[in-house]
Amino acid sequence: MPDLESAVDAVIGAVDPAYVLDLACRLVRIPSVYRPEDAAANEAAVAALVASELRALGLDVDLEDAAPGRPNVVADWVGQRSGPLLILEGHSDVVTEGDPSAWSVPPFAGIVADGRLYGRGAADMKGGVAAAIAAVRAVRESRVALPGRIRVAVVADEEGDGETTYVHQLRAFAAAIASGDPVPTSAASALVTMRLIDDAYRAAGLAPRPTDGPG
Repeated sequence: MPDLESAVDAVIGAVDPAYVLDLACRLVRIPSVYRPEDAAANEAAVAALVASELRALGLDVDLEDAAPGRPNVVADWVGQRSGPLLILEGHSDVVTEGDPSAWSVPPFAGIVADGRLYGRGAADMKGGVAAAIAAVRAVRESRVALPGRIRVAVVADEEGDGETTYVHQLRAFAAAIASGDPVPTSAASALVTMRLIDDAYRAAGLAPRPTDGPG
């Protein structure tokens, strides 16, 4: 295995900013406000897109209903030998958009203007979900021989208490959990997530990386 600094640099170099932004836009354009009075208003459509993207990367994907129509998506990237489990965690639901007339853009349009992505959930946290998926994609594309597993867990019910309960359960199995909630929605999103991967591997006691500036 190459030293950790070289491995992280290779993975960061494999991040595709266009992919991050495109996926974030597609996620924002799917409303995922949970409305108990509306059977169709839940996280199912976003979970389906997340699962599809992860399957396309060759990951083993499980969908587990936290409640009817509210699936958690859990997918594992498996390294080349045994090692710690790192979890990249996010949530699929968003808060209500409120009064659409108060928005300068339609709340679920996923519009990019002046280098920013606008829409409900862009920062909290569909940008972070896109960054986590893009980070695993970059690990795969870089072909770096990392040990252990990276688990992407995109869960429902953050605005309730479902996410908190689920993450507490995950902590029993993981060396580290990194959440991008929220992160700036741009190409930098994936870079932030990759720094989280770096920090988490160091926290797991694998190898140090010199500090190279504010993170």
